[in-house]
Amino acid sequence: MEGSVALLAIMDASSTSPTPSWWTLYSHSISIISDAPPSFSSNLTRQYSNGTVYISAIVNITAILAPNTPDSLLFASGPLSGSTPEQHSEYTSKVANFAPAGTHLSTSDTNRGVHGFLNLAGWGVFLPIGAIIARYCKVWDPTWFYLHIAFQMLGFILIIAGLVTGFTLQDTYKGVSGLDSHRVLGIIVFIMATLQILAIVLRPKKDAKVRRYWNWYHHWVGRFALVLAAVNLFVGIHLAKENGWNVGYGIILGLEIASIVALETIFCIRGRNKEHSSPTMSPNFAPNYDNDV
Repeated sequence: MEGSVALLAIMDASSTSPTPSWWTLYSHSISIISDAPPSFSSNLTRQYSNGTVYISAIVNITAILAPNTPDSLLFASGPLSGSTPEQHSEYTSKVANFAPAGTHLSTSDTNRGVHGFLNLAGWGVFLPIGAIIARYCKVWDPTWFYLHIAFQMLGFILIIAGLVTGFTLQDTYKGVSGLDSHRVLGIIVFIMATLQILAIVLRPKKDAKVRRYWNWYHHWVGRFALVLAAVNLFVGIHLAKENGWNVGYGIILGLEIASIVALETIFCIRGRNKEHSSPTMSPNFAPNYDNDV
């Protein structure tokens, strides 16, 4: 992790207690430094017990709250090459919040909240509502179409902004376990959303032979993208350790699923009633539930 500062407790074969020291990490090297960085105190304590080293340092709150100060902590262990540490073999990471009660949030905390809100609003609210309108509100022709486009475009703008804020956070939270998966999944669903927008722009005419296949593509790619996005929203909330967001989005998702189940039930019942009430329909007729867009 280039540019990071490490507090190491080194024990070689002849040591009976750990020796703590400060190091600076470069891209391909690591160098010992004599003094603690400004964000820490030089007052160190250490203890060795049953094969485990316990080490602590005092944090300088004023320095930690300075602009652009990273708040990611990495706890790791690894072998020595002589007296020089090698790459760690085991590690875990933690995004720390050093601010005491009543102090301001750091820039990274604010950006993380904006990133989460934008994606939750786009993927969790506007895009699902737009999809629900397209499937169940055809009786309001052509109003349903304009509502569908409005919700989808607004949702797409929100997830673009969410993607941009996400990229601004990647250096701050580099090394956080699970972040790579969250980022990759986010890029995948964004690509799928972009393809959906292009599909609307390039859709064939209603009487074109390929329109049927276009409908299948547009409907199922959109649904699959919404499912993946819901999973990724929960992953992001888990990484941010925001339990309140988990509850809030869970309620939103539950209401959307309940609405879809109710509307789909009504939709299917009306389709069957229409099939049985029409004397001109062939016995093999089945309603086409893949709505045209």
